[in-house]
Amino acid sequence: MKRFKKFLFLAMLVAMSFGFNNVVNAEEKFEKPKEVDIVKLKQDIVNQNSNKQIYFTKSDLDARTSFIEEEIHKMYAKGLTEEEITKQAEELGLVELIVPEESANNVPTSDRANVSLGKPSIFYDSLAKQWVVSTSANWLNKGWKGDIPSCCFSTTKAVDVGGADAFGITYYNTSGTYNTAVKSSSFVATSGNGWVKNSGSPSHGNGKLGVAFEFQDQARLLTNCCDNFEFLGNNMSIVMTYDSNFSNFHGYARTFYTHTWDKAGITSINFGASSSSFGVNVVVSNTSYGWTIYNGSDATF
Repeated sequence: MKRFKKFLFLAMLVAMSFGFNNVVNAEEKFEKPKEVDIVKLKQDIVNQNSNKQIYFTKSDLDARTSFIEEEIHKMYAKGLTEEEITKQAEELGLVELIVPEESANNVPTSDRANVSLGKPSIFYDSLAKQWVVSTSANWLNKGWKGDIPSCCFSTTKAVDVGGADAFGITYYNTSGTYNTAVKSSSFVATSGNGWVKNSGSPSHGNGKLGVAFEFQDQARLLTNCCDNFEFLGNNMSIVMTYDSNFSNFHGYARTFYTHTWDKAGITSINFGASSSSFGVNVVVSNTSYGWTIYNGSDATF
């Protein structure tokens, strides 16, 4: 009887060990998803759409580039959803780069409840054989109102809200060959009521590791009522156009936004900073009156 109990005990240990090993192997299997070859994925998009390409003259290609960037800015200004933007982009001949989720780096980040940052979108322009990177941001409420230096104005003249703000896209953990060129870039900030500021020249970055557009956010009265303001910077969008060699470059992209008020201002913006969040380091003077936030997950390109 004792021998039988000893045998039964040993059998249970073996069974438990076998089961445990199976669990460990299963966990390892799910922790190591198959890596996606992003460069090949992009090149496949190019090859699969090669029959759609139109051979533009230089002036026509420049016109096409400007048209696409303007249309994307309009989509963001209208507050379209990602699905709606994708659908309208397809109608324009743009093919969205969609990377399987398991290859993305979805790391929770801090966020300001008043601001919503879009995840960067990457499209291939099948007609012009070039790549388009875009993103957007908008204030969800009038949280900016507390940053206005005075709540009562005698005129509708615009006033600065702290120092300049910055809106941008950062690329990090990049690989592959960067032999591409930024053919065009554009930034638009609006109040949502017709007040618009735009720029075609980033204040920081050359496109290899991202770009940032510094702009002076402002507020002004819409009417004589001292409580009815509009805010230049309520909605923001960026569109960048790269040539076809962007297919050879791979990495992760995030949207970022730096907001300042009172006497704070942006001192510097440096891309490729390995010790900083997502590859960009934004230095703000008087840090109690400024912050930088990122969207919640990567866009893989």
